[in-house]
Amino acid sequence: MRSREPELGGQDIQDHQRSMRGSENSDRHEHMERTRARDLEGGKMDRMRTMLSLGVLLGSLLGVMAAPPTPVNLTMSDIVRASGHLDMAEDTVTEWSGDIAYAPGVLPARLFRVSGVTTSRALPNTLGGFTLLSRELLLYYTEDGTLAQTFTSPWDHQIYQVIHTQNNPVYSLLDNKTYIGSTDGTSTTVTIATRNSFTNPLNSSEATREYLSPYSGNITNITTLDTTTFVFPTSQLPLTGKPQSLSNVTISRTRVSPLLPFMNASAPIASTTSLFLVLNGRKVPEGIDGLSVSLQAQLEEKKLWAYEDAPISREDAGSGAQRASMYGTNDWVEFSTTNVFNPWRMNTTGAFPLKDVGDWCDA
Repeated sequence: MRSREPELGGQDIQDHQRSMRGSENSDRHEHMERTRARDLEGGKMDRMRTMLSLGVLLGSLLGVMAAPPTPVNLTMSDIVRASGHLDMAEDTVTEWSGDIAYAPGVLPARLFRVSGVTTSRALPNTLGGFTLLSRELLLYYTEDGTLAQTFTSPWDHQIYQVIHTQNNPVYSLLDNKTYIGSTDGTSTTVTIATRNSFTNPLNSSEATREYLSPYSGNITNITTLDTTTFVFPTSQLPLTGKPQSLSNVTISRTRVSPLLPFMNASAPIASTTSLFLVLNGRKVPEGIDGLSVSLQAQLEEKKLWAYEDAPISREDAGSGAQRASMYGTNDWVEFSTTNVFNPWRMNTTGAFPLKDVGDWCDA
């Protein structure tokens, strides 16, 4: 049998009710304390959010109230100072690093990492401007930093041998005019855009069309656009006593071009797809000896000694018959030469970059 619960008398019931009320009061007090603590914490968070919002708003207001960059007129000589050196006896070494990607797409898709060097010289010309003579070497690397030897096409999924960019020499003209930059009082920024258009040498004549036209993408004219931005301390360009070269210069360059010939893109792909070469550069005051160790090692291992010095004239050592042409050479012209096309077509292992020793006597 189950035992009976003891019966509670009136006094017991009152005591029990007081005990229950005390417990409820205690629970209510604890609940109120927890609520108060939560409210205090919430208040702190609200105040922090408010302060953060005010900080963001204040930053925005200060940004709006800050003096905007003002236009500044730069001379042709100022551009030469930023990009190179006014003394024609001096050549300028610029080291590049960046990426090469293609579009269209939601975002450009990277194909290679890029490392390279340009050696250049500025010469006054008969037009009152400057002729810029340079040699351009751009080496393509895989994601793990290995010099790329092959390229898996994202369009036909075939594997092709990589041809690194070896443009030796390259010529460009700098006009004698006013260049509009901007300054915020501390730094000066100026952007130079260069458009280069030429007939595609891969299908420009009957002699080349038979063998090279399949690699032309059925493009008749090649157009490349280089946009280079120089940023330097405004103090480096005083009104009087300007230096012949600016040392502390940040350089960025974007080159838009068709797909390169070694990518062997079909006509539909070539006509709708562009390459984006995005580079950051630095002038190297020590010359070749101041390049990164890895790039110096490639120059030595691959015997790319020609890129250690800038051309001294249009007749300086360059890529054969192309050295005297208006703009020198480029990736499409180089691809059309037998010393580039034949090893690429035959898939000769380790052929690229091609040895280019220039006029070094110990080659």
